[in-house]
Amino acid sequence: MREHAQKFSSFPELAASRKKTGEQDLESELRKNNSLRALADFYGEISKRESWEIDSLQALGRHLGARYPNAREECSVFSGILQSLYLQRVVDKKRKEKHLDYNSEIKKNFAEYNYLISHFFIGLPQSPQSASYGKHFWKAFSGMSERLGLGKELNLLRAGVMGQVAVYKALRVIGEKPELSLPREDVSEKIDLWNAKKESDAGVFQIKTSAAQQTSVILEESEWLDFPSVKTKSSPISERHFVEKSFGKMNAFSVAVKEYGRVLGKNIKAWYISLPTRAIDYATGEVSADVLEELRRKIKALPKSE
Repeated sequence: MREHAQKFSSFPELAASRKKTGEQDLESELRKNNSLRALADFYGEISKRESWEIDSLQALGRHLGARYPNAREECSVFSGILQSLYLQRVVDKKRKEKHLDYNSEIKKNFAEYNYLISHFFIGLPQSPQSASYGKHFWKAFSGMSERLGLGKELNLLRAGVMGQVAVYKALRVIGEKPELSLPREDVSEKIDLWNAKKESDAGVFQIKTSAAQQTSVILEESEWLDFPSVKTKSSPISERHFVEKSFGKMNAFSVAVKEYGRVLGKNIKAWYISLPTRAIDYATGEVSADVLEELRRKIKALPKSE
């Protein structure tokens, strides 16, 4: 019995040793590629502690930005992701305890992190090198988030941000004029993306992602404002069910957008998109071919203003 007890008591140490070896292997893998040097340094620093304070993460981002002046935005993104994950954990804890004061400052912080990360990934060129970078990027952050106990928060952030990036890139592919919303527009109007923002007839998108969802849902506002219309009833069952379940949120989005359009002197069409996470390639920030074609079909079918 004593022998078995000694063997079992060594399991935590063995697991910790294997974890450390895995971290070192990933860091070595990152250091083999010059384009990943800043990420390798960030990963190496994060791996030295079991937890981090927001101020320390901000300082680390600035430090690496000074070390790699051509990658300042990249280093800010590294730091911003972990700051956002820690903030999300605090929000979730307070919500669970029913002590949450979800104030404008918290919303503003999330919107600014979201803009920073989305802008960075949208700016990556479409190339095999960028796809490889994206693969290593999320592999590194998966490792860091697991170490810090932030795995669930990372999965939510990655799906949300890359869903926006994927729709942005899809709009660009089909010849539209996408533009990220400003953080204040994200907070106040719940706008994730604009299309043709500078024109009098513009479009705005609110984008959601779901791991449980099997099919994509792409709805232009007339498809839910007339609910339950003959047009909606003739739509696929998945869309009709989605409209019925989400009508309140979608309608509130449309009302806010129309008011914002009056302020700006624009005629704004609202779009609501819900994507299954399986339709998003996190390495490239692109949607699957079926979602791309559905988006192309729906947008091109809309009548153009004279």
